[in-house]
Amino acid sequence: MSNVLYTVLADINHLVPERVTPWPRRRHGRSWLPILGDALKTVAGTATTDDVNRVMSAVDEIRQSQAVAYGQWSKTESDIVSLTHLFNDRLSALQRLENDQRQSMEQQYLDFANALADLFSMTSLVPAAIQRVSDFSSALVHIHSLRSALLDALRGRLKFEYFPD
Repeated sequence: MSNVLYTVLADINHLVPERVTPWPRRRHGRSWLPILGDALKTVAGTATTDDVNRVMSAVDEIRQSQAVAYGQWSKTESDIVSLTHLFNDRLSALQRLENDQRQSMEQQYLDFANALADLFSMTSLVPAAIQRVSDFSSALVHIHSLRSALLDALRGRLKFEYFPD
């Protein structure tokens, strides 16, 4: 984009070539009879020195406005370049942020899948553990009953509830 701006500005510069501002002229007009020059200007359309001076001042004004426009174009070009760099930096930061977010979500998904696998493996162990705890508590109740029966037998108090039919 900067090459396009540069070539356009170079073309504008070549259209109006740079020249030294003419020194004010010290010579006097050539005409001994200025009326003759005015008459030729009116009849034949020839230019007088005043007309040439006005054209030269107009060209100088155009050259100055072109120089101002070139300065503004140069400043605008540098602003556009700096904004482009700033935009590229922010876009790169946004892409890095998106990439980090994606990787974080992938890691969370893997962690969640591993947690579910651990949970499912635990659910297969839970019924067996419950059965063993139930068997242990049942055996503990029976052992407690046996202990009570042995204590009662040693004290001479046998009860028929300890002996199943």
